[in-house]
Amino acid sequence: MGRNFLGYVGISLIALACLGFTAIGVSTKAGTSDVVDASVRLSIASGAGVCSATHIGAGRFLTAAHCTGSGDIEVVTENGTTAAAEVLWSAKPYDLALLRADGLRLRSAQIDCHLAKPGSAVTAVGNPLGMSFIRTPGLIVSGLQTDEVLIGGEKVWRERFIADVTVAPGSSGGGLFNDIGRLVGVVVGMAPPFRYAFVVPSTTVCQLLGR
Repeated sequence: MGRNFLGYVGISLIALACLGFTAIGVSTKAGTSDVVDASVRLSIASGAGVCSATHIGAGRFLTAAHCTGSGDIEVVTENGTTAAAEVLWSAKPYDLALLRADGLRLRSAQIDCHLAKPGSAVTAVGNPLGMSFIRTPGLIVSGLQTDEVLIGGEKVWRERFIADVTVAPGSSGGGLFNDIGRLVGVVVGMAPPFRYAFVVPSTTVCQLLGR
């Protein structure tokens, strides 16, 4: 990630560090190839780490804001194609950012602008612990939470829900997809032992994008 975002809330909450790990892909019951092709790795040139992002069209990529804080960013596709990325905007209270990278041939993930419900089946994308393009299925286990979390002296995750999926360092910025392959959130944090993911919902994404 762009800066060290390790932090604790109580005794168990850890934000995803993304240091030294590769990034993200996904497979779902439907729209599999579209979602896989929409997922990329973000490599931070300063050596600050690696995160991931999801292509949403026109060379725009969604990721976590804490992945963008330091050094030049390079987008890397699953087949190894690369392109330099620039940060278009960063909404730190929500831990979301939008990047732009031109010249890549990628499919686009569709954003579902409805709030996913507890009990919904989802798939997290990433390469936790250095494993490449891992898809981990699970369930959403909470409704929308709007109380901010204090991490490293900053209030973040103004809107979020929790999913029971396996995530680990290397998962930050990756997409969470429903069972028809639509983006329902962006992974921004985890609680050990790599079980519960903190996710910014797609409704927040749609609001910030003006959709």
